[in-house]
Amino acid sequence: MATTILLAHRCGSWSTEGEAYAVALIQSFLLGYYPTVLPGTSLRVFLAHKLDCLPMRISKKLAQLHAPDAVNPKHFGRLRYVCDPSVLHGIKRQAARDELDLLVVSFDKVVEVQRATPIPRPFNTAPSARAGPWSDEEQDYTYAMISYFIQGHLGLPDGTSLRAHLSRQLECTPMRVSKKLSLATLAGHALPRRVGTLGFVANIEAGAATGRNDARAHLVQLRSDCFDDAGLVLFPINGHRHA
Repeated sequence: MATTILLAHRCGSWSTEGEAYAVALIQSFLLGYYPTVLPGTSLRVFLAHKLDCLPMRISKKLAQLHAPDAVNPKHFGRLRYVCDPSVLHGIKRQAARDELDLLVVSFDKVVEVQRATPIPRPFNTAPSARAGPWSDEEQDYTYAMISYFIQGHLGLPDGTSLRAHLSRQLECTPMRVSKKLSLATLAGHALPRRVGTLGFVANIEAGAATGRNDARAHLVQLRSDCFDDAGLVLFPINGHRHA
């Protein structure tokens, strides 16, 4: 069987360097030091992106760490990001960034060693499509996508079908989407007839850019609620991994 070399997400035991880097990232996240991270991004998703691993691995590590006062340890990973503009140019933030720069160098050296031995996998290996019942979170996320699709507030090519877009974002087959849309209601809301066949038309009115930004921030939070518990990889947070 033909094979290709794929680089897997980091897994297994945590290195000392990885733990130190994660703790520093958590501190900076809680203090609102990242201007490029979207408000509402969960701590778990943020760390998974920075550390190149699945959210489930982050959840297990967070369960071993001491959560901040007044935070339920079970909800530690669900803490949402709030940027604090007042500290973005402060001395403490710069000191934190300097510390992160040093820690990430050590972390990257460990990662390079771990990735020096690639993992051979079958050429056609691919993650399984989502299936089964729709959770409340998935329905809320889907309804929001439909609403913003109809309003023209998504960054899609004109003519993209709603069914195709939902299938890609939900990582499931178009048939699963069609069956759900055929019920005519979703998350307690009525759906237009033949909504799945609608083609996307971008909103070009004044203020549309603000609408797109608001839609993106809202969808990031809903997608996090929908997917991070399942250990799926979310789309990247804005900014470079080391930013």
